[in-house]
Amino acid sequence: MKTFLKSVSHLLIALLTTLSFVSVTLAAPNATLSLSASATSVNQDQTAKISVDVSTSEFSAGSIRVKLKYDSAILEYQSYDDSGSAFDTKLSSSTSTPGVFTMSRGRTGDGLSGSGRVIDITFKAKATGTALISFDPDSHIWESGTGDEKSLNTGATASIAVTANSSSSSSSSSSSSSSSSSSSNSSSTSSTATAKPTTKSTTKSVTKVTAKPTTTPVVAKPVATPTPSSTSAATATPKVDISPTQSTVTVSDITAVADGVDTITITTIVRSSDGTIVSDATPTISGFRGNDSASAFEFDSTT
Repeated sequence: MKTFLKSVSHLLIALLTTLSFVSVTLAAPNATLSLSASATSVNQDQTAKISVDVSTSEFSAGSIRVKLKYDSAILEYQSYDDSGSAFDTKLSSSTSTPGVFTMSRGRTGDGLSGSGRVIDITFKAKATGTALISFDPDSHIWESGTGDEKSLNTGATASIAVTANSSSSSSSSSSSSSSSSSSSNSSSTSSTATAKPTTKSTTKSVTKVTAKPTTTPVVAKPVATPTPSSTSAATATPKVDISPTQSTVTVSDITAVADGVDTITITTIVRSSDGTIVSDATPTISGFRGNDSASAFEFDSTT
């Protein structure tokens, strides 16, 4: 019995010694998102550009969804530029939630292997402070061909410090200097004492000569006739013309299974004739598709 217990004891010691040299290696993410700012410090009312890049490892990326968070009390979304994007097809985008920018993009042809630009986003500094920009974990990347989702590192951040306009500071300093100068002059004036001269009383005999007044004719002044003020016509509120050619509609999927439950996200961006965004929305439609006929969705001039 003693020999058996001794053998078990030696076996446990050997096993613990072996385990102490075993290290566990965690799998690295398949892709990493990164952020870079065109300027880390700007004045109020100036703009700054944030660039979103992605690098892949051991797979080719076919599509990506980026969800960016920013401080909407300091920064205001202006626009995005996808001209240099490695993902050349826009699938959807949304800025309807304050402080959140979301965009999904795809890539035609072969998938992206290595590094590439996803999107450039321009913000306007509307208030002073330091704004943090980061990725929401609800960002995803999928492999080209298979459509398999790959692990994505979303830990990157960037920050932009916004300071007050120099013109505002100068104006404030001038007002302060002017106020100090006035205060100083008032103090100087009040501290100066004025001596009253002593007058001697002298009595003199004066002969008064009274002149006869000359009669001056009174001429009546003409009464000016008031000119009636012209009443300006009320300016009509300009009508916003919706542009069917500049407005866009994108859907998350263009196919559906008949008699099955499908969820399709439709992103609409309505623009006026000068390209200004009038409204954007991302409705989600879920339901049964009863037949295999195509359903059209498009803008017309009266939308």
